[in-house]
Amino acid sequence: MKTNSKELDEQKRTIGNYIKARLVESEQTVKSVVHKMNEMFKDREEHYQTTSNQVNNATFPYWKAVRFAEAMGYEMKWEKIKG
Repeated sequence: MKTNSKELDEQKRTIGNYIKARLVESEQTVKSVVHKMNEMFKDREEHYQTTSNQVNNATFPYWKAVRFAEAMGYEMKWEKIKG
């Protein structure tokens, strides 16, 4: 199934809003999560502005989304859809 530009933009907004909602629920900020990521993962230094832009634009590389979630106290996993 092909996704058009408008649909992709809507998906990005949905993902960005989802991440922001998890931040609010966990009473954290992008800045605090970036700080935790830098403490947890010494192989790469993350920067607030870059990460904030990636959250707002839903343009995380997958590896970074996994690390971001872990620093927030979440686990990302693939789960087979039943049916």
